[in-house]
Amino acid sequence: YSVPGSMIVDNLTVGVGNITYDAGGDFDFGSITVPGSDINLIAGGNVNIDSSVTADNINIDASNISLGSISGSGNIDLVAGGVDFADVDAGGSLFISAGSVSGGFAGGGDITIVSGSFVTANSLTSTNDISVAAGNIDLNNLTSGNALSLSAQNISVDDVTSGGSVTADASAGDASFGTVDAANDITLTTTGTSSLDSAISGGNTSI
Repeated sequence: YSVPGSMIVDNLTVGVGNITYDAGGDFDFGSITVPGSDINLIAGGNVNIDSSVTADNINIDASNISLGSISGSGNIDLVAGGVDFADVDAGGSLFISAGSVSGGFAGGGDITIVSGSFVTANSLTSTNDISVAAGNIDLNNLTSGNALSLSAQNISVDDVTSGGSVTADASAGDASFGTVDAANDITLTTTGTSSLDSAISGGNTSI
């Protein structure tokens, strides 16, 4: 389904099949309900969704993406100039590629976030790997079932818990952490100042 302009719907419900829409302008939805199928949205403008909790895979490509409470039993892929979210949860992988990323809580099997500018969020929780690459990283709590990798010019993180190894590279500045608890190795590389409240590793610790 294609519209040349924008689509604004308070509550969108589809009884059968996927939602596959594209718009020259914006998509603005209060809620989206599908029967365990996919949501695919491409917008020349912005995409705003307050809530959607019944989808399998969710794929959104837009100038900017703003999400409230969103979950999918499969994969969630978000590509935009800017992504803002309150609570996003993927049963499979969560992939975000944006100029800037700002959010509350995000969960997934694997979490991959790539940003040319900044990434800030309250909590990232993954049953497997977490990988975040950005200009600057400012995060509160990170929990991964396996490896956790951070790469940015400057890194600021409160607490990290990893079932694998933790690797952080601050390529043009400082890196600061609260407690870092890793089942395997902890490797922290900076060009500036490194600081940790505490480091607990089941392997080697290199700072």
